[in-house]
Order: sequence, then structure tokens, then C-alpha cells
Amino acid sequence: MNTFAKVFVLSAVMLGLATPGLTAEGVSILGTWNCIDTRNGGEMRANVQIRKNRIFNARMYISMALDELHISAIADYKSRWRLDGNNWYETPINVRILKFEVNGIDQRGSTPAHALRDDLMRPQSGPDEIRLTSLTTLEFLHDGEVTVCQRDSDTSKNS
Repeated sequence: MNTFAKVFVLSAVMLGLATPGLTAEGVSILGTWNCIDTRNGGEMRANVQIRKNRIFNARMYISMALDELHISAIADYKSRWRLDGNNWYETPINVRILKFEVNGIDQRGSTPAHALRDDLMRPQSGPDEIRLTSLTTLEFLHDGEVTVCQRDSDTSKNS
């Protein structure tokens, strides 16, 4: 697999984990969350909004290193969401790749950047399990990995 293919696969996996959702008994997931996931030599941070009108917005920040390449990306993602038990489903509405740099060089027009956008536009199901562990902490378990999200202190503006 060439280097750009590895970048795409890792980016897509990491971005796919930035899609939270679930209500625990008596506690709403609506609002703003800040999520962090680190694995495979990379980090994904996401600021997400889960709205009662079933719109999900996320700004995702990705940083990773593959061999001697440093990849940095920012993407805006919007979808419609629904819950089925503990499963989160979404239908993508729009994805914008705001930044996709390799070693500081703009690569937004590259095949991996376009592939990342195309992958994010495919309908996806969410994590295998979602746990709202407190009023302020949401955990996503996917393939044995955990992504942790903290509720933003001013979350009422998005509900």
C-alpha cells in the first residue's frame, strides 16, 4: 500500500470515530462535545454539536505522522442522525475539507483529500457501543478502542 493510501485509510478511520450520539436514561446527549482520539501515531480532536432537529455538526482536527510524512487536516462534517437502541446512524449531508497538508504543503486537491471527503460522505453506522458515563462524559467503543468526549460547559445553545 502506498503512503497516500495509508494516510487516507488512517484518516478515514480516525474521522469515523468522531460521530457521537445516545441518550442515557434521563440525560440528553444534545449539545456540544469535545472529543479526542489518539492511536496509530495520530490524534483526532473534534468539536461536535448534536442538535434536537437531528442535525449533527463536527469540526475535526487531525494530526498524524506516517514514516517521514506529517499530515494535518481539518474537516467540517454535517449529517442527519438517528438512534436505534445504542446504535448511532447518520446520513451525511455535507463534508468540506478545509485543510489537508502533508509536511506543510497544501494537498487539498490531492487524491487522498478527495478520497477522505468521499469516504465521509458514505452513510455509516456508529460505534459498536456508546456509554454516557456521566453528565459530562461520553465514551465510544469501536473495535476495542475508546474515544472520549467531554461536554462543553455552555451546551444549551445547541439543543
